[in-house]
Amino acid sequence: MSDVKYILGSRKVYDRMEEMLMSDHERIWLQHPDDADQYQGRLWCEDKVWPDEPEEGEPTEYVRADLHAAALAEIERLRGILAETVPDPEYRRMQDREIERLREQVKRKP
Repeated sequence: MSDVKYILGSRKVYDRMEEMLMSDHERIWLQHPDDADQYQGRLWCEDKVWPDEPEEGEPTEYVRADLHAAALAEIERLRGILAETVPDPEYRRMQDREIERLREQVKRKP
């Protein structure tokens, strides 16, 4: 790796590259099966580089499990706050429906 440091000419650039290589990405995408190469198969990418039109085969997005769990925990925390602070049962039911809608969105993301 010392050769790489010399070629790059900047410790800052080298450190950033090393950080990028060693970090866990928050999201990754898997190429749609219709777009897979015969020899390489489906490819993974840390950026969404494939088209997102359904007719062209949208890639599958994966979210890191710890981030997904944190989002669900935040939804539950907010639900608890609402239950304690919103006295009107009808309004609370409306809020519960909205929370359920958000929870379903989060569950579909991984």
